[in-house]
Amino acid sequence: PIDISKEFLLNAATRLAGDYPWLNVFPTCADYSKPVELPDVDDEYAVMAFFPGSSLGNFDPESAVGFLRNVAKTVGVGSYLLIGIDRKKQRGVLEKAYNDNAGVTEAFNLNLIDRVNRDLDGTLQRTGFRHIAVYNETLGRIEMHLECVQPHEARVAGNTVRFDADERIHTESSYKYTPEEFSVLAGSAGFSVAKHFTDENDLFSVFLCRVEME
Repeated sequence: PIDISKEFLLNAATRLAGDYPWLNVFPTCADYSKPVELPDVDDEYAVMAFFPGSSLGNFDPESAVGFLRNVAKTVGVGSYLLIGIDRKKQRGVLEKAYNDNAGVTEAFNLNLIDRVNRDLDGTLQRTGFRHIAVYNETLGRIEMHLECVQPHEARVAGNTVRFDADERIHTESSYKYTPEEFSVLAGSAGFSVAKHFTDENDLFSVFLCRVEME
């Protein structure tokens, strides 16, 4: 496993080793958006990177290609990447997912207020913002925002920041791809698509990609 958070990484690696005692686990604390030097492995085994979920969508397309190129350099020609991709679908389906009734995504978004207050000595009022998530069909991405519900003034990192009512902070983007679009994206980074798996409703895809060139 690779993660930039050492504490989270070690806890995850310990659980993984406990669940699969036959598996050699080598936690690597690093920024996975950059090339990473992997531990030496026996040449008889194929190397495969696994990037589950749909986190590639949090990169804009240009940065996504850069990330994939770094993966290709890390694992090498002839190796593989198994990656999850959230697919383009109807606006209503996407917006419902990011405005879930349980409030999970809303809590995730509003947690940024807590992080700013904790890490940057902020005085933002959590109740002064609401969660907004909309699908931008032109760019093919979900856009998450925090919208100010009333004029708001706060201190952040020693500076005074003023917000007008309905002013938005763009907090995250999540790009969606058709299988054809992802194949082109992967090809730009030196991968070929070896296999494509999807669900019966074509909502999500998993691609097995092979590194053809670094």
